[in-house]
Amino acid sequence: MTRRSQYIVGVSVITLVWFVLTIYLGSMSASIADTTDVRTSVPLWLKIASSVALFPLDLIMFLMSLTGIGGFNVPDRYYVPVGALFLFLVFANSLLWGFALVFLFRFLVRLGVVKKGKIKNAA
Repeated sequence: MTRRSQYIVGVSVITLVWFVLTIYLGSMSASIADTTDVRTSVPLWLKIASSVALFPLDLIMFLMSLTGIGGFNVPDRYYVPVGALFLFLVFANSLLWGFALVFLFRFLVRLGVVKKGKIKNAA
């Protein structure tokens, strides 16, 4: 297996897992928020996990709400495009996290191998 295919497989697996995890955390947060008060009932671990999983997306939505571009009162005819845009942004976020985690992990492994002295100069 070449190095390029290792990157592609690693990024695809992490992207898929991150996407499913993000959708699951979002649906869990939404189901809790629908039934009770959000501030008191959502566990701290769920708040932290959702914040990490959706960090860039939360930032974009916050900036859109400040500028008045977006809002939560979306007309009925825009539900499908907004939902598709949300899923696309979640997928793009998962892809970015996949690249970041693979490159970080590969860098740390290379750094650890070089520090241990297992790589020797052939000359």
